[in-house]
Amino acid sequence: MLDMLIMSGGLPLLILQLLAGVVLLVRLGRRPRRPLPLPKGLTPGSATVTVVIPARNEAPRIAAALAGAMRQGGVVAEIFVVDDESTDGTAEIVRAALDPRVRLIVGRRAPEGWLGKSWALQQALRHVRTEWLLCLDADARPAPGLAAAALAAACGEGADALSVAPRFIVETAGERWLHPALLTTLIYRLGGGATTPNRRGFVNGQCLLLRAETVRRAGGFAAAAGAFADDFALAAALVRSRARVAFRDGSDFLEVKMYGSAGETWRQWGRTLALNEVTKPTQQIYDIGLLALTQAAPLPLAAALAWNVGRADILSGALLAVNGLLLALRFAVLGSAARCYRPARDVYWLSPLADPLAVVRIAVSAIWPRREWRGRRYSRPRKTA
Repeated sequence: MLDMLIMSGGLPLLILQLLAGVVLLVRLGRRPRRPLPLPKGLTPGSATVTVVIPARNEAPRIAAALAGAMRQGGVVAEIFVVDDESTDGTAEIVRAALDPRVRLIVGRRAPEGWLGKSWALQQALRHVRTEWLLCLDADARPAPGLAAAALAAACGEGADALSVAPRFIVETAGERWLHPALLTTLIYRLGGGATTPNRRGFVNGQCLLLRAETVRRAGGFAAAAGAFADDFALAAALVRSRARVAFRDGSDFLEVKMYGSAGETWRQWGRTLALNEVTKPTQQIYDIGLLALTQAAPLPLAAALAWNVGRADILSGALLAVNGLLLALRFAVLGSAARCYRPARDVYWLSPLADPLAVVRIAVSAIWPRREWRGRRYSRPRKTA
């Protein structure tokens, strides 16, 4: 059946893949394939930060995040954990911390139109007295020096916001197979680098350093109130307010254990990766088409064409060459991203086999967004640019 499809639509497919490949190369070429690493050994001066950790039923994870925050040294003045009506003992773990900088903020129920994380950050912002706040997800495992390195990088770049790419802990074979394929959908759509006024870019809300006054001037976290892709929504609002947003590789300072299985990765991460609330429908259609042509199609097409190489014509040969080049690009991206994974071994290198599934997941999330988190269902907000 695939042979018949290629024969009947080979020339249009070749043209579309060539055009999509050029677009992808331009996107990936706009910035270095990997962001610059956070600096080591630099001091951030006299500035201090407040660490803010939103938490809802995070008892299995909060202790590691809290311990990492407490090991950041004197650059961290306070550590706020905002408990969002947890029922699993999260608050008790925080109360047991011996560090006097740790403060539990008992969160109030989110108003209509707000998601839990953005509302938790909004509540914490009222109590922040330092110049900077460092927002950490509860599944983050920060190493000593993260806060100082992020602060030094932000001050050195003159940035108002700096997000940090972590090293992902993927312990099961299913995670190592699926997670890199889903990450590649972001790389192919965003191309690397931070958000700018005229294009999208990478932002990672798992570790986001913000100048408190800049956030307040931009309206706090209201711009991200109803967005599951809250980090992208906030970054876009900051850019609109003329703030500078930067992005750095922090894999030497930060690890994140997001999920425990491929199924959980598929359900939870896949639900946000379509970036519904921050992407226009026309852009989503364009993105999904690009992913289908450059990420999902090359491996099955190249395999089918190679199988019939003995009776290939000029068109089939051209298609095989184009899809071979797209596959080579895919493995180059995979090799570049290996630094972001612990461990990056065995089935990690087979993750291109999961690419069709990853693209299907993005399409499904774009068409039928699942707005649920930790037992709560949320109404669908208005879509913004």
